[in-house]
Amino acid sequence: MNVLAALVSATAAVIGVTNPSLLIPGDATPLVDFYAQAYLVRALPISAVLIGLLATKRPGLRPVLLLAGLAQVGDGVIGTLHAQPGMIAGSTLGAVIHLGSAWLLRRK
Repeated sequence: MNVLAALVSATAAVIGVTNPSLLIPGDATPLVDFYAQAYLVRALPISAVLIGLLATKRPGLRPVLLLAGLAQVGDGVIGTLHAQPGMIAGSTLGAVIHLGSAWLLRRK
């Protein structure tokens, strides 16, 4: 589930830069482009590191899950402030998956 959530986040970031009208209503403005690029440079590295750690089962997974989950919480807050239901739903699901996994790993 974490890999899927990371892939969805990375895909949304790429779509946001290449075709933002698929994610938000209306025309893309220079400000929309700016924030889509800012999201891309955050989402891609976090997703890549998370997927890499999950694939190799290397130490350090829990802090990266916490980072990814908290980033999704922030996205949910932004989606709520701007009334973006898709962003709210997607980021909430991502946050639950990542933070829930981090919580489960606390015992190990």
